[in-house]
Amino acid sequence: MEQELLKSIIQWGPGMVIAAMVLFGLYRLANGIGMKLVECSKKQAVAIEGLTRAIEESTSRDNNEHREIIIMLKVISEKIERVCNGG
Repeated sequence: MEQELLKSIIQWGPGMVIAAMVLFGLYRLANGIGMKLVECSKKQAVAIEGLTRAIEESTSRDNNEHREIIIMLKVISEKIERVCNGG
């Protein structure tokens, strides 16, 4: 039984070494691609975060300008009413 096992190991030895090398190479390739994907995902997350901040700032600025315009329109409207009413 031991001799048969030894013969099997000897017979499959070179093939197993080659298969192990191929599997190791595929693992390294997949690991490298995976790491690049993770890095790209991180960069994308940072970019989206920056875009979100820019949109929030723009919206806030637009809201402030909108409020100022409304206040100015109210003031102008009041002045027009005073002029029309003779006052």
